Amino acid sequence: MANFRVLHITDLHIAIPPGEDTLGQRAIWRSREYVYPSCANPWALEAAAEFLFEVREGVDLVLISGDVADDGQQRNLDAALRFIAAPAVRDWYVMQEGAVHPRLDAERDGGPPFFIIPGNHDRFHGVGRLPGGTAFDQTFGAYWERGLGGVQAISLKKDLSTLTLIAADFCLQSAFSGTVYLGQGNAYEDVIAALVEETAAVRATYPNGGIVWVSHFPPLLDVDLSLRLLGAERLINAARDNNVRYVLAGHLHRSQVNTYVDLEVICTGSASSKSIGEVYGFWIQGLDIEVDPFGSLSIALSPSRYKPSEIAFVRQM
Repeated sequence: MANFRVLHITDLHIAIPPGEDTLGQRAIWRSREYVYPSCANPWALEAAAEFLFEVREGVDLVLISGDVADDGQQRNLDAALRFIAAPAVRDWYVMQEGAVHPRLDAERDGGPPFFIIPGNHDRFHGVGRLPGGTAFDQTFGAYWERGLGGVQAISLKKDLSTLTLIAADFCLQSAFSGTVYLGQGNAYEDVIAALVEETAAVRATYPNGGIVWVSHFPPLLDVDLSLRLLGAERLINAARDNNVRYVLAGHLHRSQVNTYVDLEVICTGSASSKSIGEVYGFWIQGLDIEVDPFGSLSIALSPSRYKPSEIAFVRQM
């Protein structure tokens, strides 16, 4: 039996103000942030990077499950990429000049691999923040190769055992495939079919390996409509039919575990977004995933929560 240590970080919502005030862009940015303050809390963001440096030697994979940026504007995607991938030197600011923060340093030699998928905010584009943007795919192409509506897997090997995370992009592909809020997700039938096909391919390659599915949107049946993954039942049923017991997700900005028959949906709260996150707290989830020789797996959670008085993430007992 092998134990894999996965660190789950989600919903960073990194953003910086427009560089120029053409057509009042700075005023618009500030006004939106006042009404709906979703951008990253810089202190929680700094603490997340420092936390990763403290524990990374014992981590097999860092999963970032979407909403790395607050929208798909190129300046925000570039800022998110710098925070995640650039060398960890204290010369970069997130939201205001003069503040300095460390970085996650995803490209560091000898560090754990990073698995990064898009969220609904990463795909917002244009002045109207419409869904379906593809700038994320170019900016984060080294991490997400499958594009809008894609399915991608990463496999880890240890002690003759294999763990594979398979992620599906259920972000809205157009403004016409939502119902109430353009930040919803949609469990498109063709994306689920690709997810099932990828699962079968992984099992053919690693017949005794363990598999976990990843979705930015948790497939929940009892969540507010504005946060709902449309067609969540399709994803739940597909997981059951394919003997997948766990789905890892973000999006809600709060940590919770929902259990359906033969399926657990593990939702990790936002690591740094001020929207709701400051109400429910900022979280980083440690997952100890044990895979037995027959491919069955179990997950034990070890969450850490941001403590403002220490400007640090603290392990919860």
